[in-house]
Amino acid sequence: MVGSAVYVGGRISEVNGEERDEAAASDAETGELLPWAPEVDGGVLALTVDGEHVYLGGKFGDVNGASRDRLAAVDDGESLS
Repeated sequence: MVGSAVYVGGRISEVNGEERDEAAASDAETGELLPWAPEVDGGVLALTVDGEHVYLGGKFGDVNGASRDRLAAVDDGESLS
């Protein structure tokens, strides 16, 4: 959790009626779904946050259109580092 944001990964395709690809974020206080929605082409098995980036690990090869072999860093603006 960063601030009031809670990040989750897994076999996610939809949250509160909105499409998500394996990862999502919500506000811990309100439960509201946040716009953070990276496009991941396979399962997210691990996730950690360092305050600046969300690190994803799993069975994927592409995140937000960029080739990533099982590990990716995504910021709140969804760009890869």
